[in-house]
Amino acid sequence: MKEFEAVKNQFFANLAHELRTPLTVILGLATRLKRGVKKEEIEENAQNIVEQGNTLLNLTNQILDLAKLESQQFALSLSNGNISQFVQHQADALMPLAESKGLQLIVHNGMPVVWMDFDPAQIQKILNNLIANAIRHSSPGGTIRIETALEMENSWLKLSVEDEGEGIAPEDLPYIFDRFYQGSQPNYKNGASGLGLTLTRDLVRLMGGEVLAESNAGKGALFTVRLPVSNQAPRTNDPSVSQPPVKKQEVHLPVTTDSHNLPLLLILEDNEAVANFLRLCLQDHFRLEMTEDGEAGIAKALELIPDIILTDVAMPKKDGFEVTSFLKNDVRTSHIPIVMLTAKVDHHDRLKGKRRGANAYLTKPFEEQELLQILNNLLHLQQQWKRRYAQFGSTQKNFGASKAAAEDLQVEDEFMQKLYGVFEENYTDDAFNLERLCRLLGLSSSQLDRKLKVLADQTPMHLLRRFRLQKARELLQKKPKPNIKEVCFQTGFKSPSHFSRAFSEEFGMPPSVLNTDP
Repeated sequence: MKEFEAVKNQFFANLAHELRTPLTVILGLATRLKRGVKKEEIEENAQNIVEQGNTLLNLTNQILDLAKLESQQFALSLSNGNISQFVQHQADALMPLAESKGLQLIVHNGMPVVWMDFDPAQIQKILNNLIANAIRHSSPGGTIRIETALEMENSWLKLSVEDEGEGIAPEDLPYIFDRFYQGSQPNYKNGASGLGLTLTRDLVRLMGGEVLAESNAGKGALFTVRLPVSNQAPRTNDPSVSQPPVKKQEVHLPVTTDSHNLPLLLILEDNEAVANFLRLCLQDHFRLEMTEDGEAGIAKALELIPDIILTDVAMPKKDGFEVTSFLKNDVRTSHIPIVMLTAKVDHHDRLKGKRRGANAYLTKPFEEQELLQILNNLLHLQQQWKRRYAQFGSTQKNFGASKAAAEDLQVEDEFMQKLYGVFEENYTDDAFNLERLCRLLGLSSSQLDRKLKVLADQTPMHLLRRFRLQKARELLQKKPKPNIKEVCFQTGFKSPSHFSRAFSEEFGMPPSVLNTDP
């Protein structure tokens, strides 16, 4: 009973997660409409609200269907039609969704005309659940195959849906249709509630059939439905029995690219509706880059070194916790503030996010103004970093141990100490350049440039020049007074005139002032 209660509680937690995602979009867009938006946005916002409302309605209907099936109050409404053509129509309706995910959907009918009794609404639910499940767990470039055929002297219909996705772990396979069961793989744990497969199994059993799942982990999954063929119900005039719902065109909002001075925000969100809503909220305040899974998000973060990152928790390939942990422990990205945006609201998840290094944790549904305030606060924090590290000079060897040093800046203090350690060892070499500096730090020039732009608002070579000038100032203050030209060459400058000009710009006086005895 304890185990059952644990799985049931996890089921309801996942169900709440599914409810929160469309609610986030609906409430957010409704708030924008109430506040007043541009004329051209009204229709797009309303369309998104309708689509997310339909998502909630579909989920609610599945819950009600399961309750009816469990209480044996569910009744089939059979009619006789061409099920091969019906399957084709349903697959055609899901083609745009598959294509938007970079997937190919192929339908093969062993016989183009197969007349039999079936309930169109329930077959549609079965097909939608199996195909949507295949799309959810497939990677771009893959193929999903749907096949119908007759078996055992045409007395049984076989309907199969096969994908080339991540597959199902062997330990999960026997329980994949069980109510409340969540698989061991991250996508099963963090993805949909699992209602679809349970409902599919119960509907197939109600029709006197069976559904089976086969899989090799990492090589895709095959779901096979077998239904008995009968021809006793009245035949409909429409050979496809019913028309599938028309797939609405997805709304893709434009990204503002007018100003290169806007901060760069990387968003990791696999739900297209939420991603579009975030784009709508943030496009006037940030330059935006978007990815749909954690693995791609890490790659994009390493490539771009954004100013700030907003990540969902439940994502394919790598979840938000893994993304945050990786980026916060990599010197190239450790300085980037990360905000977790998720439907997971319990204390354990919040604590887990904080332990992985998240700077803020915002739950769905969220208010647009609250999100903007959190992002602005983190950008303001970066300004404090710039004041801190712009003064981080050669005399501050133990800067990271300062009482004023925040605990979460320890990694950045260590990085700056390493940077100035490299300067200390090489500042006398006038041939020391950016390429050698990057090689010693293990960063590319663009990564180092972006990191120092955030931390100190300076380029690497500008920091090196300031370091050399600080060294020159210390030498010029020593007694007996050294020769200015010698100090110039000792601190890595090639030209005395360039050295004098740079010294005057940095300290507001020429080096000769310090070189003269009072």
